[in-house]
Amino acid sequence: MTHYFRAPYYSWGEFRHEMLDPLFIEMSIHHFDLIRALLGRNPVSVWADSWNTPYSQFSGDITGIAHFTMEDRFPVTYHADAISSGDMTDWYGEIRVVGEIGTLTMLYPDLYIERKGANHGNRSAPRDEVMPVSSPQKGQLAAFEGFLDAIENRRIPESNGLDNLNSLAMVFAAIDSSRDQTVKQIFDYLSFG
Repeated sequence: MTHYFRAPYYSWGEFRHEMLDPLFIEMSIHHFDLIRALLGRNPVSVWADSWNTPYSQFSGDITGIAHFTMEDRFPVTYHADAISSGDMTDWYGEIRVVGEIGTLTMLYPDLYIERKGANHGNRSAPRDEVMPVSSPQKGQLAAFEGFLDAIENRRIPESNGLDNLNSLAMVFAAIDSSRDQTVKQIFDYLSFG
């Protein structure tokens, strides 16, 4: 899986401009949640790098990459640039999963499969639409309604704090990896002993 995110956040709330790691803390946490939800897998390890640009208004790193190994050795490459010029992605970013019979792509508002068939003479692959993707705002409303239903029915909600610790561990492991350029084991960020 690859996940790309590009946005021109040249002005993104004063507190974010003063943070050490605004990209990973303020934006990537949401993408890491999304990656886990789409794959139905948790992270095992990460190697990451992050940086700031000379033209940035940020004190901390606003661009970064991370390579996660998820459960079952499933690889995920994440690249985000929140001070990007040119075309921007939507909040979800651009997500691609390459498989034997095609590439599944989520590029809001579409989810589609591109099949084999592109070549140097015809660069467009055959494409099958899978389904439309709902807006992030609809997803937020659905998560909130699910949370209220869980309270009413005394059950653990699908999106809960304990499960979210896996995404939070991804953030802090990626930050530490970007600082010392070593692979981090996610389990080390979930240990409380």
